[in-house]
Amino acid sequence: VQLIVLLLLISFLFARLAAIGTPLIYGYGFFIFLFVYALTELMDRNRWSLLWELFKLAAGYFVIWSMMIVFPDQAMLILGMAGFYILLSVAGTFYFLPSKSQ
Repeated sequence: VQLIVLLLLISFLFARLAAIGTPLIYGYGFFIFLFVYALTELMDRNRWSLLWELFKLAAGYFVIWSMMIVFPDQAMLILGMAGFYILLSVAGTFYFLPSKSQ
């Protein structure tokens, strides 16, 4: 599921590349980097994956807040669903986090 959401977010980036603009595109790219890194850490069953997921949460909400300024008409539905998914992703990472006994 996370891979599909990642591909959708990258497709959104490519579709709106000109409208997003120069300063925000770096933040969005950093969010995509954190998304991939947090997912990789979770797949490796690293105990620090929750920390990277929390970094992704912070970066994601910053990007959502910034995108609300750029795309005010699409902000409530699309960005609201993205914000909900980011919270759900943190909860899923906490659920799948390896126990300390392993």
